[in-house]
Formats: sequence, C-alpha cells, structure tokens
Amino acid sequence: MATYAEKLSHPYWQRVRLEIMQRDNFKCVRCKATTITLHVHHLTYEYGRDPWDYPESNFITLCETCHNKEHKPKQVFQVIGELLKPLPVITLIEDQINSLQTKLRQSIPNDLEEDILKNIMYLQTKKRELMKL
Repeated sequence: MATYAEKLSHPYWQRVRLEIMQRDNFKCVRCKATTITLHVHHLTYEYGRDPWDYPESNFITLCETCHNKEHKPKQVFQVIGELLKPLPVITLIEDQINSLQTKLRQSIPNDLEEDILKNIMYLQTKKRELMKL
C-alpha cells in the first residue's frame, strides 16, 4: 500500500492538482499571490481515501504561506487535545471512586460506610486538584 506522500506523486493527484490550480487561475484564493509556490489544499479529509478521490469543491489553491497557516491551527488543536486526555492518575482515581461507590451500595456495616464516604470525598478532592494542573 502506498503512503500518503507517495500518493501525492501519483498521476491521478497530479492531474487533479493541475485542474484545481487552473480553475483558481494559478493564484492563492486567500491572498491572491502568484509568485509563491502553490499548493492544492483539501478542505476536508476522510481516513483511507485517496487524495484525488474528492469532489472538486473540496479543493482550493493556496500559496505555501497560506497553506502553512491553514494547517497550523489544526496542529495546535491536536496538541491541546493530547493534553486534555485524562491523565493516568486521574483515571486511576476515578476507578477507585467507582469501586468505593459500588462497595458502599452493597450491604456494608454502618461503621464502614462513613469511612468509605470519607475516602470518596478525599479522592474527589485530589482528582479536582490534579485536573487544575
């Protein structure tokens, strides 16, 4: 199976690329540049789909500068998304809280119920503190 980079060298993509640039008069649709290297940008991507296998309306011509700007916000959001994934410690705390709540719901002597409630409150406090980091 060809890599995405290899597919960008494929004659099908080269044909589509040329057609889109011709359609856009060989200039960037954002800044109207004609002297900077031009790229054909996909407005949307679908996993597993070939680069040329989209309707013409899914492509625009961008200069290299505008194309880099177009992709930069997506890269930032990807990094933010990674940072927002639950930390392993938080996941472990959530698991412990769920386990304690399950035990509490089962028939437990009253003297243990209070101890379990204290542990749950302590873990919830720690979880909130970790999520603020």
